[in-house]
Amino acid sequence: MLIRISSATAKVGVVVAGAVLTFFVGLGVASFMAEGGVFLLVAGLTLALVVFCGRVFRAETEPVSPARPTWKLSGGATSSAVLGVLFLAYAASFTISEIGSGPAWISIAGVAIYGLLAIAYFHSSVRQSRRLQKK
Repeated sequence: MLIRISSATAKVGVVVAGAVLTFFVGLGVASFMAEGGVFLLVAGLTLALVVFCGRVFRAETEPVSPARPTWKLSGGATSSAVLGVLFLAYAASFTISEIGSGPAWISIAGVAIYGLLAIAYFHSSVRQSRRLQKK
């Protein structure tokens, strides 16, 4: 049985629930894990949520049954571009907030993780735009 979510309300619910769960898991383990461990856990949960959403969410006009190509991370070029900007801003804000407040490797890893997510979504947007232009 394939899980596919195309309702906007359900998508928002999954993302909000995932973000709240990630926050509270990070908060819960912060008292007994080192700062780096909490970062790795929260970053891993965030990546898992992004991958899950990219594989499960479908646009209303997108077919449900076939699997998406691995490069296609959203239902349209615009949504991929918006998510790319979001992750780019996340990387930038993460960098600004972490400067001088913890180990340097956490800042570098945060920029790398969120920067790579931004690049992946921009790549998805560009490929989807090119496919639309060819039609």
